[in-house]
Amino acid sequence: MNLIEKLKAFLSEEESPSSAPAALSEENSSPKASAKSPALVEALTEIARLKADKETGFIEAIKTRAENLATAEISAGRMFPMEKADFIKDYAQAFEDDEKMPLLTGSRVEQLTARQATRQKNMLTTETINAGTNKTVFAAHETGADAQMDAEVEAQAEDFAAMSENQ
Repeated sequence: MNLIEKLKAFLSEEESPSSAPAALSEENSSPKASAKSPALVEALTEIARLKADKETGFIEAIKTRAENLATAEISAGRMFPMEKADFIKDYAQAFEDDEKMPLLTGSRVEQLTARQATRQKNMLTTETINAGTNKTVFAAHETGADAQMDAEVEAQAEDFAAMSENQ
């Protein structure tokens, strides 16, 4: 006999569901109630186990969804790998908050994913200097482009040294 059949058998007996708490409180005084008690306890235990299994599977599905989203954002360059664990935690928390207390419009999960999608792509994995130009990058003082600037800086330094000697 499976769980549903046990529960139906329990409910179909002479007592209605509203009088079930009274039957449980009179467990020792009535032989009929004590006969049902182990079945009821077993059914309630099975229901609790199934709810826990369902909730565990649901939590794992949410974490998997968050991990897949984080991996996609890392691939798109909008998230750094070190942010992944915090994003998964924030995603799961937003989902839990939405379940406990939903917003009037939208959801916290939608807000989090929209905010993440609007981030600028980072430049850490892209070339900023075109390798095909065959040009070498030198410091400004090596090219002589800032020779005038160097002369001005030297003049200011000499003026500052002269002022400090006079004081």
